[in-house]
Amino acid sequence: MEKELEILEIDFLKTKMNHFWSAIFICGGSGITLLLGKPALIGYILGIIGIIVAFIFFNAYLFHYNEAFDIINKLKRGVKK
Repeated sequence: MEKELEILEIDFLKTKMNHFWSAIFICGGSGITLLLGKPALIGYILGIIGIIVAFIFFNAYLFHYNEAFDIINKLKRGVKK
């Protein structure tokens, strides 16, 4: 029973990681586009905010990646016993 719950948790983490990865590209790409586009103060401000948000999403992505990796290692140790 516990093994099935851990597999469901890995599936849930994979879905969240996919959403974070998409958000990284949307925010980061938009931020870079605004920074390199027409020179305007609001473009620079929103571009910097977009890049900062992309880094925050990347941090969340890596956190969930480590969490999923730990669960997978826990399942592997359970199989070896």
